[in-house]
Amino acid sequence: MIKRLRVTATEMSLACEYVIGLSLFLNGEINKAEIIFSEVIKRRPISEQGHNVYLGIQRMRHEIFVIYATIYMEKYQHQCDDENELEKVNDMLEKAKECCGMTYEYCLNKAYYYIAKKRDSQKANELINLCKQMKQAPQIWRYSEAFLKAYDNKSISAILNSYNAAFRVPYNIPDLIIFIESVLE
Repeated sequence: MIKRLRVTATEMSLACEYVIGLSLFLNGEINKAEIIFSEVIKRRPISEQGHNVYLGIQRMRHEIFVIYATIYMEKYQHQCDDENELEKVNDMLEKAKECCGMTYEYCLNKAYYYIAKKRDSQKANELINLCKQMKQAPQIWRYSEAFLKAYDNKSISAILNSYNAAFRVPYNIPDLIIFIESVLE
């Protein structure tokens, strides 16, 4: 039957590992999913079907690392004195970048890191500008752009215009307030 389907044992194993990892991910067991996915990546498949699965796994790993970065970011926002959490954010973002390059999530969260950890608004602005260029991405970057204008002491009218544009984009305002307060501290 396998010969009729022209599927090798390696491809069958790869497909099974992908399905198991995906199931774990969807059930919220992202740590176990990442373990399975990272093992598959170490044995990078060579066939065309394997390559497509490989790309899918890299996208899933990207999502996992972004989730971890978000968790560490939220911990930092609620504790504000533990900069170790920011280093974990950066580590997870760099792993996400290895999987899928400079995605919208990478750029937006890395801009946060540059402000919260490095106080480097120039690098943060560069990353927000990359977010602007990503056409299909949500416009949450507008909040970051408005904040950066205030952070860089731009004119009051420029800051107000940016925040007015940002407020048209749905966002969890309490999270925004927590972030602004933590940077002000």
